[in-house]
Parts: sequence; structure tokens; C-alpha cells
Amino acid sequence: MPAPCDAAWSAIASAAAARYRDLDGHAHRFARSKLRRDGVFRALLARGLIPPGVRVLDLGCGQGLLAALLAEAACAATQGRWPAGWPAAPVGARVVGVDMLAADIARARAALKGDAEFVHGDMRVPPDRTYDVIVFLDSLHYLPPADQIALLDRARARLQPGGTMLLRVHDDAVPLRAAFGRWVDRCSSALRGGGFGPVHGRPVADWCARLEALGLHTTTERVDGRAPFANRLIVATRAKPSPPS
Repeated sequence: MPAPCDAAWSAIASAAAARYRDLDGHAHRFARSKLRRDGVFRALLARGLIPPGVRVLDLGCGQGLLAALLAEAACAATQGRWPAGWPAAPVGARVVGVDMLAADIARARAALKGDAEFVHGDMRVPPDRTYDVIVFLDSLHYLPPADQIALLDRARARLQPGGTMLLRVHDDAVPLRAAFGRWVDRCSSALRGGGFGPVHGRPVADWCARLEALGLHTTTERVDGRAPFANRLIVATRAKPSPPS
């Protein structure tokens, strides 16, 4: 018999994937497979990395899986189905997603039905607002190296004091496993209509050094890091200003 947390997680993930059932077959299959098999989504909820009431910017949002997950997590909490041992559910979280693929944005809007805002545009030019959480899930490596650094700087400028950047990246310090992960992402991009273009990774230590240079404190953990993948989640936090003495 599955543990209560496992059963609750399975119900949340299944409900999020079900939002895509009436769309094209690929959207539903992708949502179901990604949410079931990719450990980063459960980790975001189980660790409380997206707290209640926050403003979330999802850059490279694809078809809106993160927004769908947060919406169903909030539903589970209001219906008394939230795991007792987990931090507070992301009730009231407001998501803005940005992606260049028009088809993915159309899927996201159809699946979320107004529960989130989606912008068809270049994630290198984030909406000019401030956010509590800024998320990059397997999206930064689609940008050229110089654009990656410029975007991190722009994202830092839009991050509220005390806010958090969440980056899931391939660790190029493990080159063969990272190369396999990038190949999988290129195939996924091609299937979604984004082409089979180049991707550009970095060692996790390099990502962290770049974020630390922007004044963010970083921690890392392995997320779905089993062979043959080399995925890491970087949590980068902007400190709150010190109170006046």
C-alpha cells in the first residue's frame, strides 16, 4: 500500500495531467509522463519551495505544467487532501508563464482556463514586474551562453528581496550524462515544434558562481539525478535588506 504522501502526490499529479486530456494527444501524454517520472515537480511541493500567495514567473514555461501542478496542489489543500508532513501548499500562488512556442502557450491557456497568465514571447525579455519566485525548469540551456548570463541578471532585477530563483539544470561536470539529458531535451523540443537546435550547458559550480556574483545565496541538490541523467536543482535566494539600526 502506498504511503499517504505518495498517494496524495499521485492524485495531485494525475489531476494536473488531466487538464490536458481534452487537448491534443501529445500534450496529455507529455504531461502525464513528465509529472509522474520527473522528480523535480514533487520536490518543489514537498520542500515548500513555492509558498502560499507568491507571485511566480516561469520562464520557458512550455505548456504550463508548473502552473497546472500548483493549481491542483491548491485544490488538494482546500479539499483536505494535502500531505500532513509537507510544508504549506501553494494556495493563492499566481503564475505568469513565458514561452516562445505559440503551440505550447495555446495548450497552457486551454489547460489552465484563466488559473494562470501566459505570455507568448522571448523569455530573455521577462515581463517588467517583480516576483517572489522565478523558475527555470530545463530552459536556460536553450539560450546561447552570453544570453544565459544576461537573463540571470534581468531575472535578479525582477526578484523581490527574500525571493528565490529555482533553476533545474544539467551538470556539465558529468559530461556524458549531461549530454544524454540535453539530447533528450532536444528531442522533446522537436516533438513540441521547437526544432532540434543546439543547447548550451555549464557545470553546476559555474551556474552557482554566476548567481553568487549577482548577490544570491545558492544551495544545490540532486533531483532525478539517477543514471543516465545529471540533473541538479539550484535554489538561489536574494537576501532581505537588514532592518535599520
